[in-house]
Amino acid sequence: MTDEAKGAVEAPEDKVVATADEIIGSAAFEDKIAEAIGAAMAKHMPKPAEQPSDQLFAPAAQRAKPELRNLLGATITAIYHGRNDPERAIKYAKARWGDGNPIQDHLQKALTSATTGGAVEMVQTTVAAEVIEALRPASVVRSSGAQIVPNPTGTLQIPRIATGAGVSWVGEASASNATQQVFDSVTLTRKKAMIKIPVTKELVLFASPDSEQAIADDVVAAMAAGTDSAYIRGAAGGNNPEGIRTQVATAQRSDSAGNTAANVETDIGTLLEAVRGSNVPLTPETGHFWMSSRSFTFLEKLRDANGNLIYPELRMDSPRIMRYAVHISNNIPNNIALSGQSPTGDESEVYFGRGPSLLIADAADMSLEVLENVAYTNSSGSIESGVDLDTLLVKAMLLTDIALRHDSAWAVLESVQWGNGT
Repeated sequence: MTDEAKGAVEAPEDKVVATADEIIGSAAFEDKIAEAIGAAMAKHMPKPAEQPSDQLFAPAAQRAKPELRNLLGATITAIYHGRNDPERAIKYAKARWGDGNPIQDHLQKALTSATTGGAVEMVQTTVAAEVIEALRPASVVRSSGAQIVPNPTGTLQIPRIATGAGVSWVGEASASNATQQVFDSVTLTRKKAMIKIPVTKELVLFASPDSEQAIADDVVAAMAAGTDSAYIRGAAGGNNPEGIRTQVATAQRSDSAGNTAANVETDIGTLLEAVRGSNVPLTPETGHFWMSSRSFTFLEKLRDANGNLIYPELRMDSPRIMRYAVHISNNIPNNIALSGQSPTGDESEVYFGRGPSLLIADAADMSLEVLENVAYTNSSGSIESGVDLDTLLVKAMLLTDIALRHDSAWAVLESVQWGNGT
């Protein structure tokens, strides 16, 4: 028994000895119990992961799941330093970030499963999945709750009921006619989306977590912008996916009433009724608006005759109209000139619909390549020399397509001139 415990039990000769209840209830006894519990827990609790300032990753046994920048940017860095040789890339990753780091593990796994041993196999496995996940918040369409379905064969047909069963009311001992269901299908055919990003060798040679993040951000931003543009307004019959604008039923397209507050209220009501009136099940979580930044800013500032904001919920962290989420996409242009409708070239569009009714078919074979000393076509259409400019080329390819589960699940408001100054 410790001296403190003795002190808690033994009382001076001129005092009455404390009872057991008094000892248990004393502060000294509680402190001792707390210390004993803490010591026992410390023996079994894992030590916190060290985060050395000069390392990108903590030890393998302690690390958390790597972020996108670590997986994509750092993998590209390791591949370049390894001169596209898998073994050298693994050695570089081990030397730079320590034994057992996520990049080393990723490269080793890719190496053992690859057939040709090139950079494509090393990068495309896990990185592709990580890029797809990062696209979700970056892409307006994907972040609206679109359903992602695999399309490994290239063409995917999903059966659907075009016309459902009917109900008959009959009298006693009377016959009723059967109702025939009519089936059709939604077809998704993979289309190739490709991005090419030149990266200076200095950026890779002296890569830090920030520069690796820049590489990953470029890939994600380019893929999100390119696919969103096609998902929303892609023309039918081309190499790109056919966009939602042309997939919706003709009855789901309407013209804007104008720019006044009353006109805007009418327009929003038209969109809502087009979808809800088609028996599309909507909840605050599944309904989504898409609009250009100009249209959003106009609504955000719109006031009534008394100076009150009409849509104050647009100023919230998660903007909403009539309970439904609002997304800004600059892939919805403000310079549309519709044929036969006041072709001023300053019109836009607003979309509304049910997010889960969007079907995106991603093929499993998305790939990323790191190419050195290659010629490529720049954004202006001119040929650039990777040798002359001392750049690498990061090339990403995504095979994807989009379709509506039902063509009445979304509606498009056309000829929108909100915020054009008129």
